[in-house]
Amino acid sequence: HYDFLPTLLDFLDLPIPEPESLPGHSFAPLLRGAGLPGHQNVVVFDEYGPVRMIRDRRWKYVHRYPYGPHELYDLEEDPGEEHNLVGETGAAQAIAPLKAELDRFFVRYADPARDGTREAVYGVGQIGLAGPAGKGSPAFHQEVCHVDENGRPRGAGYWPLGPIDPR
Repeated sequence: HYDFLPTLLDFLDLPIPEPESLPGHSFAPLLRGAGLPGHQNVVVFDEYGPVRMIRDRRWKYVHRYPYGPHELYDLEEDPGEEHNLVGETGAAQAIAPLKAELDRFFVRYADPARDGTREAVYGVGQIGLAGPAGKGSPAFHQEVCHVDENGRPRGAGYWPLGPIDPR
């Protein structure tokens, strides 16, 4: 959705605001039958609470705030994303530039008041807005959560569903 406004403006031959104010890029050249210059990484954030993702042609890195679990996939060798490389030899060298670019993106474009990294997700879906736009209502449905075999909320993987333990 970042690319929609710049694409629409470009396609209609209207001025596009300075790139510093918009994270997206026009793909109008593709609509006109031309190619796009260069390659940009894709950054996804605030899609579901405290999870952010960045990918390029080779790597996909998922960062979960505050403590993980994080994920790194070599998309050339593992396009199905079946083997998480975090913690393996050489992973830190792949993660460092991706994480740095992810951080730069958020310093430049994110509104701290609406930052999804500040709201933990323990429910089964988003039902409201995060931050002040939510007006004090919960952003996530909390009646059912993803739990491990000990009843604790889980952060990643396949989850059996169970009721939240009120402890």
